[in-house]
Amino acid sequence: DDRYTKNSIMKKLTPKLSGHLHLAIFASNQLYSDTALDTELEIKNLKWKTDTFTVVIKRTTNEFDLCHITPESENNIRVIIMEVKEKMRKLKYKQINRRSCFFDLSSSTKFEGKTSLFEIYNGFHVPCKLLDCGMALQVALKTKLICTDTVLSKLYELQYNYGYGYQHQASYELVGRVVKSNYGNNRFWRISDIDFNKTPFDTFFLEGKGEITFSEYYKTQYKVVVKDMKQPLLMHIDRKDPKKIFYILPELVSLTGLSDDESKDLRRDLIKLSQKLPEERIRISNDLAGQLAGCPSCLGTSIDPNPIIVEGVKINMPQIVFGKGVKTELTPEHPDFIIRSEVLQPQKFEDKKWAMIYEEGDRDAALEIYENMKIEGHTLGIEMGNPLPIKIRRSNWREDLTKELGTSIKALNIEFTVTVLPSGMKKQESDEYYNMVKRISYKEQPMLNQAVKTDVFNKKNPKSVFQKLVQQMNVKKGGAIWKVPMFKMDIPIIMGVDVCHKKDSTGSKSYLGFCATMDSSFTSLYSLAHPIPSGQELMDGLKNCIHGALGHFLSLYQKAVIPQLLIIYRDGISQSNYSYVIETEVKQITDYIMSLKVAFGIEPEKWDPKIIYVVVNKRVNTRFFEPETASASLAQRSGPRPTGLTKGYKGPISGTLVSKGITGVGYDFYLVAQSVTQGVAIPTHYTVVYDSSTFDPEKLYMLTYRLCFLYFNWCGCIRVPAPCQYARKLASLAANNVHDAPSSVLSPPLFYLQFYSLNMKKQYFVKKKKKKKKSTLR
Repeated sequence: DDRYTKNSIMKKLTPKLSGHLHLAIFASNQLYSDTALDTELEIKNLKWKTDTFTVVIKRTTNEFDLCHITPESENNIRVIIMEVKEKMRKLKYKQINRRSCFFDLSSSTKFEGKTSLFEIYNGFHVPCKLLDCGMALQVALKTKLICTDTVLSKLYELQYNYGYGYQHQASYELVGRVVKSNYGNNRFWRISDIDFNKTPFDTFFLEGKGEITFSEYYKTQYKVVVKDMKQPLLMHIDRKDPKKIFYILPELVSLTGLSDDESKDLRRDLIKLSQKLPEERIRISNDLAGQLAGCPSCLGTSIDPNPIIVEGVKINMPQIVFGKGVKTELTPEHPDFIIRSEVLQPQKFEDKKWAMIYEEGDRDAALEIYENMKIEGHTLGIEMGNPLPIKIRRSNWREDLTKELGTSIKALNIEFTVTVLPSGMKKQESDEYYNMVKRISYKEQPMLNQAVKTDVFNKKNPKSVFQKLVQQMNVKKGGAIWKVPMFKMDIPIIMGVDVCHKKDSTGSKSYLGFCATMDSSFTSLYSLAHPIPSGQELMDGLKNCIHGALGHFLSLYQKAVIPQLLIIYRDGISQSNYSYVIETEVKQITDYIMSLKVAFGIEPEKWDPKIIYVVVNKRVNTRFFEPETASASLAQRSGPRPTGLTKGYKGPISGTLVSKGITGVGYDFYLVAQSVTQGVAIPTHYTVVYDSSTFDPEKLYMLTYRLCFLYFNWCGCIRVPAPCQYARKLASLAANNVHDAPSSVLSPPLFYLQFYSLNMKKQYFVKKKKKKKKSTLR
């Protein structure tokens, strides 16, 4: 029953089949051929290693018409995918896992990291999809970063640095990382946990052989001799079946990717190595397509080596409107903007109504942070009164945080807290400090909070850092920074939905993030997070969020305005789950929304909501390139690509829309909203899986694009509509920091936006004046 053994036997058998079958591919226990067998074929005495096998081949009733493929003919598509994989193997590419990812493991680029040496392998992702133009092969460039050291050497290092207490640190650093096996088919595994009580001497039940030790298994199966018999075992828990656990020897696997300890400069250098210019990317893709086209076909199919040319349009960039009617014009050459005037809805931080929490040794840093915040707040129209200073002892910070954030601040009627994270802490302790602040502030004693780090150096532009800090505090109090003009329409509710999965030693946990707009400018928002218990569907949490959003909307307008259009952007879905979303999720949600008429006491004739359900997919392999000389956004023609394709092409600019040519057979489109300065912009794929409205598709395209400008944590355009990104941030905060769903008391403002590190040097950024007022921080 071993898959590797079966494939090896069939590979050896292929020459003996030439007299019976013309062309054949073996996959998933089935042999596919363009020749029909009239009788059963039996081949005896086939030797493999020390065993002798008899292979029996029987004809099935399955027949595949590869000339006429429809969305319903999934088996036909699967056969074509198998043939492409077979061609990649003939070209000496190695398949990684069961996805259509192939890498050239015969050559690599050495890359020296902070603590280890890495190897970069180049490869391709070559999935096949049925599009409106026919069956298409995607060629996406991929890279894999593999550490040359084994996981066992990493455990040795941790044991040397931390002594007998290294186990906790090992779990902290390794759980969640992906490793590559250095034996067999080079499979990749994600570490779910580390079992320090098991060793290679332990046994497990192997079908056909009974109880066997891990060391004996690797020796007999892969001819690998285990050297360290005292090493612990890594655990991989199957996502679909948590009861299925795989044990992996650290000695036989290597880490992939970079750890958190690797510097930003190292990551930047790695990105430069892996990124390709448009001309180079097209050339490499064309070369592979040409090799695949020239590779002998097993089933009589052919591949056109020319890329597909599609028509696209350019959506105009919107204006950005700030406070007092100040407007900023954006262009494709300058898609980002800088705030130099008052924000749209400035908030007021009154004296002693907000607090600044800091450790005793960081008093001077906290003072400078406040003074700079006050200066930048004045520029933005945000009044920053004097905060209430609260000191935390380094030696007893857990108890002090619990006391001050839990009881003292509540008694003082404080509305907002700014926590200055202590400098000089190790990363693990700093993370624990931050998570504790967020858990108390957002779950145990609901209150708006802003955390700031002070122990990172070499920030280039401190002025912009303080401006971002004040902006985010303003947003958390409910004040929008800017808005984007929209076309005239009745006030809809636009919802963003995303899911974050968290795996650690305690198991797998999932959280739903939800964000909905509450006004015509889409700047007033309502957010909720909901845990998804193991084994339960997302539906219950999503229904609760929709119920809360509609209830909040009706209470805001006192039922004078009833939303007639609901647009749901559903993120966090893999393409393999699309059928479940269409068949189950959409129906349940639409039926539930219709049932809310009674719950909210709305007369049936006054409310007949129309629903648009859009699935958002950011992980796409499709890339667009446009000619630099053309006046249109994309080539305005169809047919074979002209000679000289690799010359004069560039990546798409912000606002590039493709809604036909390479889209699916339904209602979907690609949109490039963001601008990039390196590499090629990755489009986002939107699939409308349900639409009961008469909303014009052109308006949906424009609405989607303009919503990408309303994420207040970035002065520019992001990849997805702002409600989606807000939902993602909220789900991430619940999963990684609060470890629970934040209190619904905080739902109206964007309390969950996270601020990046504030870099403070020994010399602070505000110049000292000769005469200085007394500070309120004592």
